[in-house]
Amino acid sequence: MLVICNGMYRSGSTLQYNLAREAIQLCGGEALGFYTAETFEEHAEFLSKRASSEKYFILKMHDYVPLDLSDFYYDGVRILYTFRDLRAVVLSIKEKLDYSLDAAFLMVDEALMTELSLINFEYILLQQYEVFYRREVDMLQGIIDFLGIDVSSCAVTEIADKHSVESTRTAQGHVGGMRKFLHRIKLKWPFRYIFKASDQTTLLHFNHISRFAGVIDSWKVGLQASEISLIEQRYLSWLIKKGYELNGD
Repeated sequence: MLVICNGMYRSGSTLQYNLAREAIQLCGGEALGFYTAETFEEHAEFLSKRASSEKYFILKMHDYVPLDLSDFYYDGVRILYTFRDLRAVVLSIKEKLDYSLDAAFLMVDEALMTELSLINFEYILLQQYEVFYRREVDMLQGIIDFLGIDVSSCAVTEIADKHSVESTRTAQGHVGGMRKFLHRIKLKWPFRYIFKASDQTTLLHFNHISRFAGVIDSWKVGLQASEISLIEQRYLSWLIKKGYELNGD
């Protein structure tokens, strides 16, 4: 089986990946790391074989999942997806990547196109950031139930504790100093990508958790009123559909 963590940017997708990865590896499965749409298609035969295996394999990506490849064994694919209040997503993108509002909008637009492409896939688990914030045990249990794997309650608690906000802050501090330096001097593409400060097991960056520590309503203090208004205007239908209250309500 091939498990694809394909959550929205800055919505707890790396947390979801690491919780699922640890559980899958505990059951003898294997982590395949990070993929783009291009590398997914390039390795389609390899991945299709993993999807048809009784063994569990897991990968993470943010791009759209190619769901129309010929001869791909999609019956063995399970998708894990996270989403979050887009106002918080925009703030988090700005904080982490030092992006302008317009640049953050482009990333969110791309994320919503990805969501649209996979939301009706038959085997998909949707997990909302606000529901599972600081509730890693519940989030992991939902993943385990969805995938149908056997993990003891003790192991669930241990994995969840390992990936709490506090533990993740400690882990992200261990990423190399040279990569932090390259990030601070705003190294340009493609070198910024090549020297990306990420751990190849957890896929954590040195600044993965922002100064707001993922607090649900951080956008209320981190964004200007004019920015909040622009975000709500641009993504009004999505916010309403997902049940998020508007700032003026």
